[in-house]
Amino acid sequence: MCLNSLPLAESPMSKQRRAGFTLLELLVVLGILGFVGIGALQMVRSGLSLQGSIQTQTEGLEQAIRVWAWLEQDVIQSLSRPIRDELGESQPALQVTDGMLALTHSGWENPLQEQRSRLQRVIYEHQDEQLVRRFWQVLDRDQDSQAKEQRFAGVTGFSVEVLGDTGWLAEWPPEATMLPGGVSAPVGTPVAARIKLNLSGLGEVTRVFELPSLPVVNEVSDGS
Repeated sequence: MCLNSLPLAESPMSKQRRAGFTLLELLVVLGILGFVGIGALQMVRSGLSLQGSIQTQTEGLEQAIRVWAWLEQDVIQSLSRPIRDELGESQPALQVTDGMLALTHSGWENPLQEQRSRLQRVIYEHQDEQLVRRFWQVLDRDQDSQAKEQRFAGVTGFSVEVLGDTGWLAEWPPEATMLPGGVSAPVGTPVAARIKLNLSGLGEVTRVFELPSLPVVNEVSDGS
């Protein structure tokens, strides 16, 4: 028998060395898996954060679309119909002051065929980072008239300017100018309204609406 053909006995040192390499490889694999797990967790967290950010921006955009839809609908249908307030005082058809817009508009839908006018008086006011839209069931109010409200959140700023005969004005009607003989000069006809909204997540958005040149409406609403 040839001695070279006999299998060599594996020494205890070789067994320990092979076992040691296997353990080291296992530790390396566990380390790699740990890093992969941490990376995957960070990716999941980033994905959830991105999803939340997208959802917030989407909600803000939807809110902005609703606000502008109401503003546009009311402004482009505005008309020259003054009203009486709760104290019986006459208020102009279009009124603009700091952070407030009041107007009378047509086109108020009446699907339930209620006993009311198709004209509506609305007021927009900026309060506590919200744009509040108020409206009444009647044009000429009494002390029992109750306003209904719609609130649009995320509006951090609101301003309106009206284009008149002398340019853009932050208040409307403008202060009356006295002519010789103590006669008040006519205030002119408003031509356009420039509305600025500061919206959370979107910044400042400005739109200009042409005001319709409609005749004065003398509709007398018997409770409407």
